[in-house]
Amino acid sequence: MKRRDFLKSASIALVSLASINLFAKPLKRRPNIVLFYVDDLGYGDVGYHGCKDVPTPHIDSIANNGVQFSAAYVTAPVCGPSRAGLLTGRYQQRFGFEDNPGPFRQSPDTKIGIPDTEKTIGYRMKALGYRTAFIGKNHAGKDSEGNPLNQGFDFFFGFDNGASNYFIGKNKKKMLMKGRVPVEKENEYLTDAFGRESVSFIDKNMKEPFYLYLPFNAVHAPMQAPEEIENEFSDIADPGRRTFAAMLTSIDRNVGKVLKKLRSCGIEDNTLVIFTSDNGGAAEKSNYSLNGPLRDIKGSFYEGGIRVPFCVQWKAAIKPGQKYDFQISTLDILPTSISAAGGQISKSWKLDGIDLMPYMLGEAKQPPQRYLYWRLIHGWAINDGEWKLVKSWGGRNWDHNRKPELYHISSDIGEKNDLIKKRPDIAGRLQKEWNRWSSEMIPPQWGWQEVCGKYKVPLD
Repeated sequence: MKRRDFLKSASIALVSLASINLFAKPLKRRPNIVLFYVDDLGYGDVGYHGCKDVPTPHIDSIANNGVQFSAAYVTAPVCGPSRAGLLTGRYQQRFGFEDNPGPFRQSPDTKIGIPDTEKTIGYRMKALGYRTAFIGKNHAGKDSEGNPLNQGFDFFFGFDNGASNYFIGKNKKKMLMKGRVPVEKENEYLTDAFGRESVSFIDKNMKEPFYLYLPFNAVHAPMQAPEEIENEFSDIADPGRRTFAAMLTSIDRNVGKVLKKLRSCGIEDNTLVIFTSDNGGAAEKSNYSLNGPLRDIKGSFYEGGIRVPFCVQWKAAIKPGQKYDFQISTLDILPTSISAAGGQISKSWKLDGIDLMPYMLGEAKQPPQRYLYWRLIHGWAINDGEWKLVKSWGGRNWDHNRKPELYHISSDIGEKNDLIKKRPDIAGRLQKEWNRWSSEMIPPQWGWQEVCGKYKVPLD
């Protein structure tokens, strides 16, 4: 049975999902959408992926109440480009956001950030009549155009930088902003402040559909956590992992606060909740995360840098307990959100993501056939769901002579067996396809290396 068409009017969209499966209930309005986006969380750092030393009950509840995607990928192994891909539903290399904001630029007139020609998820959802909020870390560059209020969001509380102190106090550096105005003082631990503002936004906007984008900056360094939470993990011997445990616990508890608020307002069932991370866990002595069975860490094109936890719940529509092993991307969040809201996706938008709703609703019987692509300065990768060809970046001290490697990724997620000598035919096919895709992208417009532009500006 097929999903019924959304019935639209000026003020309300009536959605009936009863024809999809017996689990679904008739909905009186379009769903609210909450997107939790965590910073530097490792694949093995959540309970539903087997984490043993840090309980994550609220995050796990999303996974258990809906759908788990075990092969979810981001578009970059570092923060800024990954976020740009998610927010636009397009590969960020299409508009030059290949590297994190850095000192090198293509010209004195180069503006760092998502350009006005690209429409963010905030813009797309606002056009559908949603109230939109951006609460947390924005890593799009400090040019004024990058403020989320200029990109379709009605409310902004957060900062624009790669990292922030978690104990803001008097906000001496004027980093923490509410709208376009620096916050005078913030007494709460920053993760708690983001949770507080999210609950407040829900409370003020619960009568109409809303889109809440909540990109926590935890568990990104600096490693700072409330002492009382750290004391709960006295059994963890490594002090770095102990602080990490406290930071992740704070995230989980604030996820719980948001879910509780949705529940108390009577709107949890009709809220699409998405949880994922911006890239893989960082190195030991950086944030002490765990990437589980995956190889390598943040910054790498091996799985540990780009494969992330990803789970979704929508109690009124999605049957719980589903698990999918086919590859998806954070590029898919924008088109999936539009589809859930009853909107139409135009081909003129040239999105790179796909709509996941048919899979989560049980309509699609076959997994999507697609390639996923990556490129960051000197490194790159391509994955067709079964095979992965990768030329590891190796960081700033990269090796010109590094050769591509081939992995049967569907059976070797730890990337232990390089099969490029045994299957040159597959490697050749993937290389040709990656070359085709890369030729459509533009050069990086800014970044941390001279290849990103000859014009250099001083850093703050």
